[in-house]
Amino acid sequence: MADWRNVGNWHWKERNCLDWAKKYFDEKLLGTTATAGEFSAEVTSVDSVSGDVDLNIRKGRLIAIYDVEIKLAWKAAKAGSEETLTGTITIPEVAHDTDAYV
Repeated sequence: MADWRNVGNWHWKERNCLDWAKKYFDEKLLGTTATAGEFSAEVTSVDSVSGDVDLNIRKGRLIAIYDVEIKLAWKAAKAGSEETLTGTITIPEVAHDTDAYV
């Protein structure tokens, strides 16, 4: 339904999508595996996703703005060994305006 004060979504509208992003990262990252030689590692949990994830409309254009920190837990093992290593990874910034990894 159109808002008579914002015909055609010309003026700025904002929607918080952080809950959606948390579900998305949970879905996509949980269970992700990597192997190198005899070693294999797996993401066991997405501990937190914090920051800003917003969809904005300005002058009829959709603009995605995000800047989040992601914390993951992992486990790794060597083939043929019963010993398991565990740890955490913090990705300090996943942002819409950075081309390089930090």
